Amino acid sequence: MLVAHVVARTFSAQDRLELARRMEDRKAALQHGDPQRGYLCPLNVGGNCSVYEFRPFNCRMFHSFDAAACESIREDGQARGGLPIDRVRRQYDKLIVASANVALAALKLDMRLLEFMAALELALAAGDDRCERFAAGEDLFASLPTIASSAAAAAPE
Repeated sequence: MLVAHVVARTFSAQDRLELARRMEDRKAALQHGDPQRGYLCPLNVGGNCSVYEFRPFNCRMFHSFDAAACESIREDGQARGGLPIDRVRRQYDKLIVASANVALAALKLDMRLLEFMAALELALAAGDDRCERFAAGEDLFASLPTIASSAAAAAPE
């Protein structure tokens, strides 16, 4: 929800149109069987996250200490074979996710895992009062399927 708010409030009309085009291109590629890992996030512009300060926690877990691999991805826009992620850092991030999940569940917050771009698309379409409606309990994401959670994603290796 926060990312949609940031996009709506800070992106120019042209930037929003370009984001929508990148989102549609990604959606079309996925529908034609292209592997999702082969494409950078539509919020990535020129090798940089356009909402970096507000990115979701899952995005914060992707760190690599392989400068050459990062530069290659930045140059050609495709993450062939994925980004090499430091194993120790990955375990640390999984512990944080597991801890956050326990805390958020205790607060009785919606813990469904949703496909990020599909959720962003719905949130952007929900209009300027999206945050207020969501805070009031409206399920803006009811039409989205839940992604199956894997124990590996939340627990350290």
